Amino acid sequence: MIFTLPSFLLILLSFLFSSHQPVETDFVIEVGIIRNTLLKPGTKPEHLAFGLSRSTDDGKTWTSQGWPFAQVRAVLHTSNGNLLLGCDHGILKKQDSSWVLTSDWRLKNTTCFAEIPGAPGLILAGTAQGLWVSMDDGDSWSDRTSKLPQDDSRYINALVVDPTGAVFAATENGCLVSFDSGFSWSRVGLTTKRVRGLALHEGSSLLAAATRSGVFFSVDNGASWSKRSEGLLSTKMTCILADTTRDATFYAGTTDMGIFRTTDGGTTWTSGSFGISNYFIRSLYIDHSLTGRIYAGTDGGLFVLKPGHDKWETSDLGSCAISFIDVHPFIHTNNMNHE
Repeated sequence: MIFTLPSFLLILLSFLFSSHQPVETDFVIEVGIIRNTLLKPGTKPEHLAFGLSRSTDDGKTWTSQGWPFAQVRAVLHTSNGNLLLGCDHGILKKQDSSWVLTSDWRLKNTTCFAEIPGAPGLILAGTAQGLWVSMDDGDSWSDRTSKLPQDDSRYINALVVDPTGAVFAATENGCLVSFDSGFSWSRVGLTTKRVRGLALHEGSSLLAAATRSGVFFSVDNGASWSKRSEGLLSTKMTCILADTTRDATFYAGTTDMGIFRTTDGGTTWTSGSFGISNYFIRSLYIDHSLTGRIYAGTDGGLFVLKPGHDKWETSDLGSCAISFIDVHPFIHTNNMNHE
């Protein structure tokens, strides 16, 4: 086949153009951003990275999903197919193509959600002022703060639900547990610790707590705890992640030394920050079902660790501060995109 010069140039330009176009994937990456910044130089104003941003092309391009001036700290895709955001304004629910504020001012600074298994529509929300519950998938909320110990335990940093339905809460004054879907609570240790994150490794029956004094583990649902920090170069923990695809494996984030990893339930830790340029780790997330990747939200951008790799890769999200990460399927049907 003989090409003329103009046709060859057209083919070459077509190849170069198509090779640089973002390709949609079968998964969506969503992040919460708590510091306003452009994604990268030249980004359009409507793509300002603040609030909730999403990517459908593996992090190459990002788009704001509304409420661009909210500091989003938590997200929940409910089993009923609804989307909730926890932010400094309160709780937002996606309805059609817009957001509706479904909470009052007392739910400002919502930090975390937990959906009770086997009870669709029953959702707990942790805030800086206490605990709230919704019985209708986030359409309305009632105050359950009076069921908490009346001290610093009212500031809830994280909620974790185990397979039996027990709910664990990380607070500024230790760890709490509820065995009745959040209607009543009791202390389960670490009462002098500022617990910033919790992670449950179901296969290893280990409950891990990230505190400002290091990482603590429990093998009896919080009845007793042991500090396991051998190899940690920092005790200023921010978050904890259980890799349930591997026995007794956890990742811990810090404010000043990046990420550490243990494969023996916290007995020993090793540094795992190769490739990360910002060592203030705000959030960790593992995508078990779609890609097997681990994501790290830092004070200066989003990083991803792919299976079989030991070096983190950066995303084209710029220097945003990332408060949470979520990955879920993206389905293409008849040229329409559905999540």
